[in-house]
Amino acid sequence: MRYLLLSLVCACTFFSQNAHAQNKKDISFTIVDTPPRYPGCKGANANFLKECFRNSVETLITNNFDFKQFESLLPRGNHRVFVQFRILEDGTYDQLSVRTPYTSIEKEAIKALSNLPRFEGAMHKDKPRNALFATAFTVVVNEGIIATEDDKN
Repeated sequence: MRYLLLSLVCACTFFSQNAHAQNKKDISFTIVDTPPRYPGCKGANANFLKECFRNSVETLITNNFDFKQFESLLPRGNHRVFVQFRILEDGTYDQLSVRTPYTSIEKEAIKALSNLPRFEGAMHKDKPRNALFATAFTVVVNEGIIATEDDKN
């Protein structure tokens, strides 16, 4: 019975990993030959274009994320927010995900990132590819509230 249960768990894990496997056209932003271009980023150097893209996304977040609203909603401290999305070959994006313990921050991050422009797609080994981009930022709360476990939701 133990071996049957173990076999079932292994099979479920295998099929679940395959179901969520990345598209073969997906490649990490950090290793793509020619990164997607954020509008206004010009140049031929891939490292410069990657840095320009990263800085432009971070500026977009800074300009569109309402950091002040969390002073009265969250406990004092630094609250890390991880953001990821995929830039498709045609320059659009999808699979936007935000990881943070607070749903209020997640909603605000999604709202801020809804202002992302259309990009110029990435190339790798002379073929159009989807690029997976990830970044993180911190919501700093100076005053804050007294935290309870229920505050995270």
